[in-house]
Amino acid sequence: MNLGLDKSREHVLLRGYPGGNLEKFKKCGLDYMKLCKPEIIVLQIGSNDLCNSTNSVQDVTRGIIEVAMKLRFCLEVKKVIICQILHRLSPQKRIRCMVDIKWFNKRCDELNSFLSHYFRENRMDNLSFWKHSGFWSERSKQFAFCNDGVHLNINTGYPKYYNSIRAAVVSARKS
Repeated sequence: MNLGLDKSREHVLLRGYPGGNLEKFKKCGLDYMKLCKPEIIVLQIGSNDLCNSTNSVQDVTRGIIEVAMKLRFCLEVKKVIICQILHRLSPQKRIRCMVDIKWFNKRCDELNSFLSHYFRENRMDNLSFWKHSGFWSERSKQFAFCNDGVHLNINTGYPKYYNSIRAAVVSARKS
C-alpha cells in the first residue's frame, strides 16, 4: 500500500525476518539494505532479543545503537528511525516461546527509556527514536494484540501500527 504515500515520489519496501533478532538483521538485513540503498529506514527491532534472558537490556540497547550507526554512517542511509518496542500481553493460548510478561515488559520499558534518552541526549544527525502511540493503556493493548499476546491483530493493531510507521516516515521526510 506504499503507506499511502505518492507512488510517483516514494517507494516503500517492507521487510521482516520471522523470529528475527539483532544478529539475524546484521547478517541478512544489512546486506539487503546495501542492495536497496533506502533514504529512510524505520526499524522495529530488539523485541526477540529481550526475550532471551542471556541478553542484558544494556547489551540489546548497545546492539540497536550499533545497527543504527552502521546504517547511518557506513551505509549512508539519510535517516534512521528506531521504533519503541511494544509491550506483550499474557497469551490466551499456548505459544512456542513463552516468557514471563511482567519480566519482559519491564525490560521493554527499560530499553525504550535507554534508547529515548540516548537519542535525545546525543542528537546525532538524522538518527532518532520513534514513540508509538495508542498501544500503552491496558484497554488499547487488549484490542490491538492477537491471542498470542505478541503479534498485532489485523483489525485494530496493524492499522494503529501502520499509522504510526506512516507518521514516522512523513516526519522524517519533513526534517
